[in-house]
Amino acid sequence: MPFERMFGRGARTPSTFQPEVCVLEDRITPALRGFGPAIPPPTVVTHLVVVAPTNVQEGTPTSVTVEALNANNQPVSGYRGNVQISLGSSDPTASLPAGFTFSASDKGKHTVQITFETPGSQTVIATSGSLAAHAPLTVSAVATHFAVYAESQAYAGQPVYIQVVALDANNNIATNYRGTVHFTNTDVFAPQLDDYTFKASDNGSAVFAVSFASVGNQTLTATDTHNHAIAGSVTVNVTSYLNLWSPLINPYYGGSSYLWLW
Repeated sequence: MPFERMFGRGARTPSTFQPEVCVLEDRITPALRGFGPAIPPPTVVTHLVVVAPTNVQEGTPTSVTVEALNANNQPVSGYRGNVQISLGSSDPTASLPAGFTFSASDKGKHTVQITFETPGSQTVIATSGSLAAHAPLTVSAVATHFAVYAESQAYAGQPVYIQVVALDANNNIATNYRGTVHFTNTDVFAPQLDDYTFKASDNGSAVFAVSFASVGNQTLTATDTHNHAIAGSVTVNVTSYLNLWSPLINPYYGGSSYLWLW
């Protein structure tokens, strides 16, 4: 049965089109009529979409694509709108592209490069006139060095706890660090720690127990086994731990007493 779509009045250019009501009428049986919303022409951009990775690394250029789509989610190759890119969270040192205008070669899709510098949750926002879209993502810190913490003094033979924290260039904790750490110790007589591979549950920080055998200043160094530039150390002053009773003459009582020595 032949049907014809008959639209109401009004100009329909990509910049001024507004959805209207269309009428479906059977020419053979005029009594058969239907009403429904008019479908925008395929050349009309109804919305934008921002395509970005869900997880990115700070300091690394990331490709982000802005798509101009019609009501059928198809790219509109003839769109020539201007687009501005912004971020939802503060990242003052991030590298953002200048505004761009869709060209014929884009065919409705334009890719830009963004370099994020602040770890944490972030949102990329694309705006073109009244159209806007966004894409959430997570920026992960990249470890560049270790911070190694310990008590400044320890007793020989007694365990002391050390903490190794993976940090980025701005001293943010690299919570996604999964490297393997090798330990070296200037105390050659002390038990050596085994290599350790960071897990997701560590969140970039791990604690270890270490014992020193030699008195004096001893340095413990943690180094990434793959990238030796990722390293850190701590120096501990090791003293003797004497568990001795030492006789001490007590002239007031005419005898001997004992003094606990440390």
